[in-house]
Amino acid sequence: MAKPLIKEAGIAAIILENPFYGLRKPKDQVRSNLHNVSDIFVMGGCLMLESLVLFHWCERNGYGPLGITGMSMGGH
Repeated sequence: MAKPLIKEAGIAAIILENPFYGLRKPKDQVRSNLHNVSDIFVMGGCLMLESLVLFHWCERNGYGPLGITGMSMGGH
């Protein structure tokens, strides 16, 4: 996803990995099934905080203009 953006449009990308998914998934978690309902709130809070930190880092280092987008992880 990020390679075509930089190659074709000169747009750099930072791709966040969602807490509780991929490499950030707890070892005892099966697929995307969270252990606790509260994990949804933890996940959302982490994503917002990490996004803000990265956005501010980009601004402090002179990168811009900045944009943000996302995609659905699906649902049941």
